[in-house]
Amino acid sequence: MISKREEIIAAAVREFSTRSYEAASVNRIIRDAGLSKGTFYHYFDNKKALFFSIVEQLVDLKKTYFARMADTLKHSEIDLFELLKIQVQAASLFMQEQPDLYLFGVQLMKETGPIRVEFHERYQSDIGQSFMAVIQSAVQHGRISDRFPMDFSAKIIWFMMMHYDEIMFDPGEVPSSAEVEKRLNMLIDFLKVGFFGQLNTNGQVDDDT
Repeated sequence: MISKREEIIAAAVREFSTRSYEAASVNRIIRDAGLSKGTFYHYFDNKKALFFSIVEQLVDLKKTYFARMADTLKHSEIDLFELLKIQVQAASLFMQEQPDLYLFGVQLMKETGPIRVEFHERYQSDIGQSFMAVIQSAVQHGRISDRFPMDFSAKIIWFMMMHYDEIMFDPGEVPSSAEVEKRLNMLIDFLKVGFFGQLNTNGQVDDDT
């Protein structure tokens, strides 16, 4: 049985996934959850506390995901970009099964103003270090070229993967999970070519260029 706290979080995810933090309304969240204000404030001090409780869950998931990526790169022959494609498939499934939480993550990357500053102050360092560990593992085990500085490679890949919707889709476009997966795979191929060379007719990277 779902708890009252979980009901609030579910309603909040729906609210924050369709509106910016500033535009989101605690009253709408309470009404959507079918609970009283007293119940809401029993679990959360304010809108910011609720917002960051959801962010915390997503950040923990990302850090776990990055740790698994780094470990996979140590113990298998797969390269970073093929691993990214495997993760895209998992993300596509996540998008289908939990569309509101997926959209919350997309909206989070679009936030501006003080809430964006606070997000970066709280989490960006930890997330950045976790992702840098993935890049370090990829370079150390020959899964990505070492001809560029690791921090440069990490920043480029991180930015492109975090802002793919702004790069790959028109404003207001609502793509299906299949279309997201298709275009993300295209973006990953682009990144791989940029770091390694050119793709041949078989879709493999030709290192001779």
